[in-house]
Amino acid sequence: MPTDWQVYKNLVNLQSGYDALLSGNPTPHEKYNAYKALLDERWQADLLPVLSDLYWYPFRNGTNGIPEKKRALKGWLRKQYEDPGAVALLLFLLLRYQVDAYNLGGQIGLDFLGIDGRFELRNAGILATLDEHARGLVTQGTTHSLIDTTIDELSEAIPEARSGNKSLLIALAAFIGRRSAERTVTIERTERPYQVGSAQDEVYQRNGLRYKMYDVAGIGCKKICAPWHGQIFEVGRYRNLIPQHPNCDCVWTPARYNGQTIGVPPVTINAPFLPPWQPPASAWTGA
Repeated sequence: MPTDWQVYKNLVNLQSGYDALLSGNPTPHEKYNAYKALLDERWQADLLPVLSDLYWYPFRNGTNGIPEKKRALKGWLRKQYEDPGAVALLLFLLLRYQVDAYNLGGQIGLDFLGIDGRFELRNAGILATLDEHARGLVTQGTTHSLIDTTIDELSEAIPEARSGNKSLLIALAAFIGRRSAERTVTIERTERPYQVGSAQDEVYQRNGLRYKMYDVAGIGCKKICAPWHGQIFEVGRYRNLIPQHPNCDCVWTPARYNGQTIGVPPVTINAPFLPPWQPPASAWTGA
């Protein structure tokens, strides 16, 4: 679950974003703070029941026949989750919201560059990459498999539930309720900034920007993110540096010329090598 610091950070960013929207003249940072909060709320509301169902899937026919030994139990769980129906809704949800997050990042990227227009991802290659990423999340044996994590957790939770003084289903209900809520936040607050950062980098690269700055965008994580604030990177490199942790709200801010003051908190760029950016004659907006 979010820490007190994360809750405070989220509330401050959200309030500042909403205040700026109401003022009628928000900065790109303020627009992002407001719109990401809305996306987070929708995504988490839809993800929570789907993640809960994912945990419950192996018990859809009851608890008879669940192996006692841990190794056999883990094999049994893997078999249950090989059913495409176990992950179908989760996959649909990931695909839907990853596109929404990418569109948010693309729009904020255009806003940071000062390019008028609405970003809408229609590029077949990028859409295919998002599809591959989502399918990897719901496939066993992949680097970031959500299913492997679910199996590992259930293989520990089931024996623990059996050892208590409550019925197996009641004990599992308590575990699933808690872990579904925790993982909903973790998954959404990892996937959203990942797609936003990827989209920003793509927008910058396709619109001719050479360099970008790591930007904590307000109240960043003191221990992990703050030391990176103000560092300059080539566009197209280190795009997966964001997020560095769940609940990361850092962004890539375009470094358009040497001496420019950008970021929150503001940083004045000192990079004589940095060539001035020239807006493209025809901007890329997602096609």
